[in-house]
Amino acid sequence: MIQQILKKKLRKDLLSFSIASCALLVLATPTFAQTSSELCSETLVRKTRGYSNTQKGSVWQVPQGNDWSEDWERKYVDWIKDFPNDLLRKAEFPLDCVRAAIAQRMIFARVHQLPFLIVGSKKVGHFSTTWRNRSTQDWSDWKKEGRLLQLLGKSDKADSRFRSALLAAMRAVYTENLKNSTYPIQIFSDEENEIASSFLRPGILLLKSGLGGGHVDTLKSIDKKGVTVVGTGLFPLKPKDIFDKPMAPVYEPKKEGLGMIAWNWTISCDGKWKMVPDKAMPGYSLQQYEIYEQVKSSVGTGETASQIVGSSAIRAMKKNLSDYSLQEDIDLQFDAIKDLIQKRISTVRAGYRYYQDHPTASRVKSRSNKQWHNFSTPEGDKKILTRFNQLFEDLEKTPTSWWFRRIFSSHKSFKEKTMGILQTSIIPTPDCQGISYFEFYQALKKGHALHDPWEEKSARWGCQ
Repeated sequence: MIQQILKKKLRKDLLSFSIASCALLVLATPTFAQTSSELCSETLVRKTRGYSNTQKGSVWQVPQGNDWSEDWERKYVDWIKDFPNDLLRKAEFPLDCVRAAIAQRMIFARVHQLPFLIVGSKKVGHFSTTWRNRSTQDWSDWKKEGRLLQLLGKSDKADSRFRSALLAAMRAVYTENLKNSTYPIQIFSDEENEIASSFLRPGILLLKSGLGGGHVDTLKSIDKKGVTVVGTGLFPLKPKDIFDKPMAPVYEPKKEGLGMIAWNWTISCDGKWKMVPDKAMPGYSLQQYEIYEQVKSSVGTGETASQIVGSSAIRAMKKNLSDYSLQEDIDLQFDAIKDLIQKRISTVRAGYRYYQDHPTASRVKSRSNKQWHNFSTPEGDKKILTRFNQLFEDLEKTPTSWWFRRIFSSHKSFKEKTMGILQTSIIPTPDCQGISYFEFYQALKKGHALHDPWEEKSARWGCQ
């Protein structure tokens, strides 16, 4: 989409756009040292502050030569996919979004005896000796099948030293200072910005600003149905499951530290543990911020620019799949739209019924108003609109050559057939009989479909 937006900026024509490619200078994949000794020889790392690498009394020990590497990051990709969503709740860790992300990375480092350092209001590392008087467990126990929950818990068989360190890390780091331990990655590997870089993968973090300081998720998996992230909400701060959800293109890369980021490595240099600086890390790049700023200058708003960059990244990740099919992707997107609209039908009817039965109920538009929060649809409508936009953008890319049209009984292109389906398929709601999917899209786009649960049901669908 990005190239077309920039071309239309030159023509002063921004009436429509589709994510295709970007005529931006894309930073080449940075070269980087593969070994700890090579990294330690770099001036950037030598100048950073170090912490004693004494093993006695530390949270866990790191065998000599067991360094972070691209091979370990690939193993982390697989590990994240299988991380149990109920593990941290069962181990009774009070969670918010940042705490969940920290726990995943720190537990992986503990299980595999890798070095670890995180910097927030205080610094916590595998080498910390603050909890040397707490009980610990041998590394062999961490490798045993089925022992993880027991080691993380509160029983006498738990690794109390590690639990204390993890809780300390959770308390010290939040969205505002997460940038101290993470760095921005390259998201596209080609000049057209259509192919995802190898660093845009499960295990990275997706950070956005917002109320309460912002929100972070961990990218979990990529398949034909989409990109899945895992995380949890801020409130209440209590033991709870983390949960999977589709990645939404809302992680604003509007300034360094936000957007798509990865964890910095910790290495041993000159007898001290040091965090590898951003510029020395694999895949470090400011590319996403440069793209965001150029798109924003074209479309005018940061929110729209964020949607465009995020949608481009999602599509690029899916296109890297060996069995990717654009036509199948479009079908899946339409199915996702229908699922979201089906949920909206239930929400609209339940909300209207509640306010009819409780005419004096609060109509304050706030998360603190439980009824408004449960029955209003602004966030859900954004998701539907984003899905529609992505569908139309992909339709612009479908081939229209004669041999492709021969696949169909008519001589219409795939795009024309799909648009025809959207314009003639009726949404199964009795609240606005006869409204098609495309008509509802137009109502959402123009702001005619209202969000608030006390509005007339027909007004909720934009057909008043």
